[in-house]
Amino acid sequence: MNNRTAVLFPGQGAYIPGILAEYGDSPRVNQVLSDIDRTSAQFGYTDISARLVEPDAPKLDELMQRPTELSLVILAASLAGYEVLDTANVSGDVLMGHSVGEVAALAAGGAITAADATLLVCGRGKVLEQDQDVSGGMLAVEVPPRRAEHMRAAVDDWSLAIAAYNSARQTVLSGRDDGLRAVERVAETLGIRATRLASLHPFHNPIFAPFEGWLAEVADGIAARPPTRPVYSPLLGRYVNTVEDVRRVYVEHLHRPVRFLQALRELEEDGVDVFVECGARQALVELARQTVPSATVVAPFARRMSARELDEQLQRVVPGAGDLTAALQRDRTDEAARPAPDVRAVPAQELAAQQPPPEAADDSGLPPHDTLVTELAELFASSVGYPLEVFTEDADLEAELGISSMKQIELFTKVLDRYGIPNPPNNLRMRAYPTLPAIAALLRQLAAGEPVETR
Repeated sequence: MNNRTAVLFPGQGAYIPGILAEYGDSPRVNQVLSDIDRTSAQFGYTDISARLVEPDAPKLDELMQRPTELSLVILAASLAGYEVLDTANVSGDVLMGHSVGEVAALAAGGAITAADATLLVCGRGKVLEQDQDVSGGMLAVEVPPRRAEHMRAAVDDWSLAIAAYNSARQTVLSGRDDGLRAVERVAETLGIRATRLASLHPFHNPIFAPFEGWLAEVADGIAARPPTRPVYSPLLGRYVNTVEDVRRVYVEHLHRPVRFLQALRELEEDGVDVFVECGARQALVELARQTVPSATVVAPFARRMSARELDEQLQRVVPGAGDLTAALQRDRTDEAARPAPDVRAVPAQELAAQQPPPEAADDSGLPPHDTLVTELAELFASSVGYPLEVFTEDADLEAELGISSMKQIELFTKVLDRYGIPNPPNNLRMRAYPTLPAIAALLRQLAAGEPVETR
């Protein structure tokens, strides 16, 4: 036994309502979910974390009708679940995602932040809402890839493609509904099991090749870096090593096939013999079991279970797993013991001697306008690498400075966190605030609970 562990991040359909209900009070889990909630809210997607911590959340069939929201919930489940696993010292020798799960793997591997991953998924959703007709779906057939290719050829529908080489016993086709129905009829005639997947789009299909340019624009809005943990990409067919690799995984993932079968065999050759699924259900470990029969597999989030149950499962199966229950308790205790800010009363005379009077006092809790604009300029300049002097009061952030709307939303999210301002309305019209003074005025409105311009 090599005792090397791979953590797998699932894609389509990996959702169970309230799957993380037991861990909602974990500081690490809460931080990730808060980052995802705050970022996704800028695009109008709300209550993402609620789907994972409330057992009576909507079922999968309902969320299927809202595909971007479903993808965000799957992302949140994976990244929050990874915090639980990492707390138990199950961080994995290598990380690997399937389909949109590759975005989660990149975030868990340190190539992008959770907020960046959310931006990518939201951006993908906006791309899918373009005028092109990309309706259709995906069909899993229980046959090897070569036989699935024969079935596709027999139907002879231009839209059909091999979307995922999942295992030696399962292949996924994607295409238009008419083509998929024809494949289903062929499968029924041959006695082959065929299952429609939870998807309203024919993902991993050349149909999406024209979308690559739009996805590239989305990718330009984030700051990627080489992973700090090994990440294997089924799309690239190798490990992710560079920023350009990170970019390719996202930009090409809609139209390139998922070569998961080959990836599993590569990891087996690299000595991986334990596969842990970091997401709801257990689809990926079943594929691993089919491809690497000698491997040990575990799906800690295949159902809702207590921390103690999950703890026992991990310690029984994963070499080196720590005491999750104790670690979670320590995290909660440390968070509760964190000292509160020093709010001691200061005599008025002493306060006056220490600080000059404010430029313009109000009840928002924010700095005066000029100070706030200066702080925003410093934050924006450091984040995008521009000289501070280009952030003049009348500089249009997108039209003049070339800061994309996606990047602006990311920076605005950081600003909200910095000043402790609640999330704005879901339909906030960010384009109405193109300059730093305009954003400063918006922040003051939000802090005061005043109405703001919406779509």
